[in-house]
Order: sequence, then structure tokens, then C-alpha cells
Amino acid sequence: MSELLNRAKHNQDVLRQQRAKLFIAFDIYKSNVKYGLITETDESHQRIASWYLLALDLDYNAITNYPHELDRYL
Repeated sequence: MSELLNRAKHNQDVLRQQRAKLFIAFDIYKSNVKYGLITETDESHQRIASWYLLALDLDYNAITNYPHELDRYL
């Protein structure tokens, strides 16, 4: 685990910074889904939507274990 993420467990500002990067990637991902450039299954949609709601609440596990679909947009 990186030092930054280890410190994030105890610092909400660090979590917010990491979450901001993930949300930018998420916005690109969902736009690509909306325009039909990529497709997602019902299962992946539910998983990503659940992740998003947890990340909104600054859930440490959600922020550190984000959906792999976002990797290409980070």
C-alpha cells in the first residue's frame, strides 16, 4: 500500500483528493457508456453504481479498491 493511501485512512482530505481523481475517471467512463462507445453489463453497472455511492461517503475501501473499468481513464 502506498504511503499516501496509508495516511489517507486517517485523513479525509487525502481521501477527497484521491476520490476527485477517481470521479473524473468515472465521469469519462459513464459518458462513454451513455454514448455507446463502450458497453457494460447489468452486473458491472450495479457494481460501479454501488462503488460510486460508497465513494461519495468517503469509504476508504471503495476509494482504494475502485472498479478496474476506471483504470484506462486515470
